[in-house]
Amino acid sequence: MSGDRWEHFAPEGCLGLRGMGSSKERAFEQVGLALTATIADPASVRPRGREEIHCSAPDDERLLLAWIETLLGRMAVQHLLFGQYRVRIGAQGLQATALGEPLDPRAVDPRLDLHRVFCEQVRLFAGSAEAWEAEVILRPRGVTEGEEGGG
Repeated sequence: MSGDRWEHFAPEGCLGLRGMGSSKERAFEQVGLALTATIADPASVRPRGREEIHCSAPDDERLLLAWIETLLGRMAVQHLLFGQYRVRIGAQGLQATALGEPLDPRAVDPRLDLHRVFCEQVRLFAGSAEAWEAEVILRPRGVTEGEEGGG
């Protein structure tokens, strides 16, 4: 797991999340941690609660989309923040265990309105059998490409 990691990148007007992992499942876990890191250091999130998450989709990229949209929903609606994920992907889709704690809505940067963000693009690819990359671009609703909200 030493090569497993996440990062943020900044396409114009958006927030990019990237998870790199030794397997497809690890890449999904890492992009989940990248989402968590938009709010808090994932290592600081205490494992006070456990959520079981299930997603299905006809292909891997749509499964990645379903995964991130499910996590966004849990964060925005149920006010949960996760610091650990264990993802399994099989014939029945994605099954994950997420460990975390209640999210204090006051801790969320107001520029990241979880109710108004959507997945603009997802990509999943394998560089090799041991190197997978999951990439998600989030865009605030109402912001179009080339617009950055200034005036």
